[in-house]
Amino acid sequence: MSIGLDVLLQFRIINFFGMKRLIFCLLVGVNSFSTAISSTVFIKATTEGNGDTALVITERALPGVDYHKALYSGKSSSLGIALPYELPMLAFVKFQGQEIPLFVTNGDSLWIDFVSGKPNFKGKKANENALLYQFLQMFGSGYQRDSIKKKMYANSIDEFEIQLYDKRKEQEKWVEKQSATNDFKDYLNSYARFWYWGAIFAYPIERANASPQNPVIALPKLVLEGFEESSLSNIKLLAVAPFREFLFYYITYITSESNGFNKFTDVGTSTERKSAQAYAKLKGENAVYIASRFLNDNMEKISEPVSRRLVELINEKDASKAYYKYLSQKLKLVSTKSTSADGKAKDSSAKTDQANSPFSLKDLKGKSVKLEDFKGKVVYIDFWASWCGPCRQMFPFSKQLHEKLNEKQKKEIVFLYISIDGTEESWKKAIEQLDLSNGVNVISPGNWQSEVVKCFQISSIPRYMILDKKGNLVDSNAKRPADPSLLSDLLNLLN
Repeated sequence: MSIGLDVLLQFRIINFFGMKRLIFCLLVGVNSFSTAISSTVFIKATTEGNGDTALVITERALPGVDYHKALYSGKSSSLGIALPYELPMLAFVKFQGQEIPLFVTNGDSLWIDFVSGKPNFKGKKANENALLYQFLQMFGSGYQRDSIKKKMYANSIDEFEIQLYDKRKEQEKWVEKQSATNDFKDYLNSYARFWYWGAIFAYPIERANASPQNPVIALPKLVLEGFEESSLSNIKLLAVAPFREFLFYYITYITSESNGFNKFTDVGTSTERKSAQAYAKLKGENAVYIASRFLNDNMEKISEPVSRRLVELINEKDASKAYYKYLSQKLKLVSTKSTSADGKAKDSSAKTDQANSPFSLKDLKGKSVKLEDFKGKVVYIDFWASWCGPCRQMFPFSKQLHEKLNEKQKKEIVFLYISIDGTEESWKKAIEQLDLSNGVNVISPGNWQSEVVKCFQISSIPRYMILDKKGNLVDSNAKRPADPSLLSDLLNLLN
């Protein structure tokens, strides 16, 4: 049986003008393209066997996000189709169990013809894609997570790093010998470089995950020599699979480091803190991608309010809105399942109308503090943690709000900062860095297991509440410090 698959990729920065004419142009050949077509990936596929299927896909870095496909099935199936394509979307072909990534840029044309299961490339990027296919055939097995895990468990970090380094140099030497553009060599070297660093940062994480008793161990400084953060927000790198895996382990590792290498017992806490680290360390779509990935992986394991808060953060950061759209739709499905299973939706609001606290807090000097201690004053409560990026962003507004009060008002309105940090060390260090001297600082340790979190059913931070002079909880979900109308809300309670 003769089997063939043709794929044509074309890119133009022009206006899309109608599928019927586009298909005709595709079928008559590359030279028939008009100069009025948008930035799109154009595909022509042919299958000859009765049971053959060819699937051509474009999507953003997270599987399923801004996802488009062309499926061809059955004998002599042939069609030209246009799929959206703009960086950092990925283009790849699935055929007979193979998934082949494609290296393409605007203005290229590329034909792929499969003969006996092996692709032959023709067109402007034929050489580069042939080399990419060859590179992955030679070194791809070493990129498999299960293969790397076995080496992690069997070797010390020093032995493991030496093996990785030797493989990386082998790959880089192979790339250097090839006849290709510098841009493409950089692309292939990114595979080698981030496969190496991804495995390094994965080492302590995977070993710790192997057993609940295994601690997370800090990587030796010597092993981290040569690591640079300068390229971490390069959007083009999202097209490189090892880079995406590297981001996953890198953010996981530095989040663990910020927690004193203590394991998280709550998935919601872990996901929020990883997201905060992603936004702190990365920029643009790279930050949105990895924060979306953590949320996508854990949405069914964490509470709906936490998921909703993280989705809204992605909405604020996601210029394309593709990740936000995907995750907001998934949240609706997860929420529907949760409601169906429980028979009713969960109420995430604070459960008490009185602020009389069944818990005590500790101030910077170790003195016990209770909410009842502030009766006779209006209290603006700020629930936060040192690892919460959005919390930190609000503190300058809190200071500005406090400065708008006159001396008498400052004595009657208390800004109470309640941290839920896991350790006092992290809490005190953050207070010093942020100069939170305009209020009372206390801690209810334990992250999402802290007493205040359980008492007020807090599922996301920052969270704000207001107590009146009698100690009544008058607003369990108060306005943020950045809201100009908050000042009036506080002053009205003084009367």
